[in-house]
Amino acid sequence: MNNTAARFSSLLEKQGFPMAIIKVEDRGEKDTVFAFGQLIKNNQVNIVIDFDEESTCIDFNIFSLAKLKPETNRIKVFELLNRYNSSFRFPKFYIDKEDEVVAQITIPYEKEVSEEMMFDMLRSMLSFCHKVSDEISDTLE
Repeated sequence: MNNTAARFSSLLEKQGFPMAIIKVEDRGEKDTVFAFGQLIKNNQVNIVIDFDEESTCIDFNIFSLAKLKPETNRIKVFELLNRYNSSFRFPKFYIDKEDEVVAQITIPYEKEVSEEMMFDMLRSMLSFCHKVSDEISDTLE
């Protein structure tokens, strides 16, 4: 596990954060991936945090915020996500190849990033996704 991921993992334990790590994939000393399951407004989402020290960035992703249906008005969904993306710095939203809404934050850093800042970023991201989930769901109907 890389150094940044190890520090973040220790902070999660200290904070008693209620997310169980369901997967830690070690791709060597430079890249570690955490995957969590979490509920956001009765919707099971997958949170994936990719620590890549070689490119000195951390990607926070929340997958499966919502699933587009064949009858979904895609233009309305894109307009909503574009409004979020142009109004807020983070997270950024997109539709993935499985037609699901994804939220993402990338944190670049030069030498080191504080595990407290990573934890705050994760909490902020979850809180924001919780706030917008009803509006996203309403747009899909």
